Amino acid sequence: MKISILLLITFSAFSCQHHKPREKEIRDNLKKEINLEMFDNIRHRSKEISFDNFRSKYRYIYLVYLQQDCGICYTKYVDWQKKMCSVNKFDFVTALFVIKGNSYDEFIQEAQKEGLKEDRFYTFMDTNDSFINANESIPGWIIENTFLIDEQNRIVLIGSPFSTPEMTKVFYGICSGQ
Repeated sequence: MKISILLLITFSAFSCQHHKPREKEIRDNLKKEINLEMFDNIRHRSKEISFDNFRSKYRYIYLVYLQQDCGICYTKYVDWQKKMCSVNKFDFVTALFVIKGNSYDEFIQEAQKEGLKEDRFYTFMDTNDSFINANESIPGWIIENTFLIDEQNRIVLIGSPFSTPEMTKVFYGICSGQ
């Protein structure tokens, strides 16, 4: 019994220490500006549009980083398409998928195998890691975890808006100015 309690206390102490660096990284990266200079044109369904035109339409953008030839990324893409539509009740918020890869059409074909019905959001195919390289001061786990940026391209929320009810509430609060 004493050994179990000691193990529980030890585990708790180490797990608290484990979270502190991530919490600090979150605090350090909130309000940090994301470099989006590499985005000349992006895709919306079958059309290419200018990034400036796209950016002028949306106050908030969820950036979702994925990789082509990554099985779980196709599933994540399909889930985001479905779930973002269900939680996003604002017309000034959207998602932009930054996909490390060479072919949008091939990526979409694989996503369709995972159940994608319609590509509702925007996509940038990053053929040479320009997004990661331009934002190397942002920890990789944050880039891969997704985040919301504001009109000044600053990170305002880290994590998906539908991961927990609390995150959905925070997302709604940010977008409605509360």
